[in-house]
Formats: sequence, structure tokens, C-alpha cells
Amino acid sequence: TINKIDSTTNNNLAGANFTIKRLATNEIVDSFTTTTTSHETSNLLPGNYEITETAAPDGYIVNTTAKEFTLSSTNPKVTLDYADKQNETIIVKKDAKTNTILAGATLKVINKDTSEVIDTFVTTTTGHSIKGLKAGTYKVIEEAAPSGYTKSDAIVEFTISNNQTEVQ
Repeated sequence: TINKIDSTTNNNLAGANFTIKRLATNEIVDSFTTTTTSHETSNLLPGNYEITETAAPDGYIVNTTAKEFTLSSTNPKVTLDYADKQNETIIVKKDAKTNTILAGATLKVINKDTSEVIDTFVTTTTGHSIKGLKAGTYKVIEEAAPSGYTKSDAIVEFTISNNQTEVQ
């Protein structure tokens, strides 16, 4: 039994892709996409297996840690919890000349494909965090410049995918 869960809430997550490989033969014996209930794989022979997450649900970072398990006549069932963390994007506004992080700019994050406004915020010197962005391309637009600066017309784009382990 495989449970795909949120690492913070422990709630089941739908949309993660997994493969199960029999180690003795390197044969993929199951591949599946999780739902909000546990996934059960039946008809596995006794032996050593490895499960690997190949894609995370929308808004999450793929868990790249493969887990091994063994089935035997004395251990015919195994339950594994596989946890994912939500992705996190940190946005900062920097001075173009000094590269210093600036507070006081009003920025807007927009989904490029749907034009949905994801967040509007005023920058700080520590950066602004957005968690759980779904796969897609996003635009950051400056709405108002910090005091003493001119508003930038530059549009910064970034992309989130469901198989990322880190976003730069």
C-alpha cells in the first residue's frame, strides 16, 4: 500500500506518478498515478523492490528518494508513506546596479497562460514567499517602484514543473 501525503498536513495527495521496480530483474512491475486514497499493488512476487516518484502533484516538489522494500511469506504486505513538500518560490526586488535587495516595490505575479493574478505584494528585504504554485509559466510585473526608484517595465518570467527538485 502506497500513501502519497503532504509533508506538513499528512493529507493524501492526488497526481503523483510512481514506478515500482523488481530489483532482481530491473523490471517495472507497476506504474501509477496517485488519487486521494491509498494505492495497492497486488500480485507482486516475494523479493526486493524499489519505488520511485517520477512526477509530483501540482504545487509540490518531486521526492527524489527511492524507497526499497521487501516482500516475503512472513512479510506479504508493506505500507509506505511517501511525503512531498509544497514548492516555494521566493521573489525579491533588487537594485540593478548594486544588486541590493529592495523593500517597497509593489509586485504582481500572474499565471502567463490564464492571466490569473496569483499574488500582489509589497517587497521586503527578506523576499516574498509563494507556496504551492501549479506547473506553468508565471510573470512578475512591477506595479509601483520603491521610494527613490523608477518603476521597471521589465517582465520577469519563471516556470514551475512537476518534476522539479528546486526552483532558481
